[in-house]
Amino acid sequence: MHVPFVMIGRPPKKEDLDFVDNDNVEAAFNATEYLIRMGHRRIGLINGSLNLVVSIDRFEGYKRALKKYNIDIDESIITSSEFVQEGGYEGMKKILKSPKPPTAIITTDDLMAFGAIKAAKDMGVKIPQDISIMSFNNIPLSEFATPPLTSVEINAYTLGYEAAKIVIDKLKGRCSETVSKVLKTHIIHRQSIVENR
Repeated sequence: MHVPFVMIGRPPKKEDLDFVDNDNVEAAFNATEYLIRMGHRRIGLINGSLNLVVSIDRFEGYKRALKKYNIDIDESIITSSEFVQEGGYEGMKKILKSPKPPTAIITTDDLMAFGAIKAAKDMGVKIPQDISIMSFNNIPLSEFATPPLTSVEINAYTLGYEAAKIVIDKLKGRCSETVSKVLKTHIIHRQSIVENR
């Protein structure tokens, strides 16, 4: 249609498209490595749908961190579903039924984390005393979860701002080349994680 647009999120292939995103491989690597440094060796993953680039990238970062520390990947503590509360709820139930449940879980979205927290509570599992939870996106409700949720800040506002800025520059003729902008992430530390010693 020859209409200027910018993707928020990395294109699925090496296409010549303007986009703004985080480095989701690095973000998931850093989140997993943080849990490992907190003493966790069995770290479960409740991931989004593997049809999505963001989920594939976060899964890759998780695997890379485990590999760096010579930790085997255990499929019994890994699930994926849609980015909704119910997906987190069902994923946590499945993982907690594993013969050897993890001491920490990463959910790749805060809404999924809310579902996971509810499932743990329903099964009599305490967070963070029995299992720590790390999440992604740091939505405003994260700090009001019980317990307040440690989450990866993806800078959603800045992602939107930078995407709009690129579109405006294209419309005004100030930019003709393809633009790809990658924003840093960082962990917001709250009370959903404890050391495993």
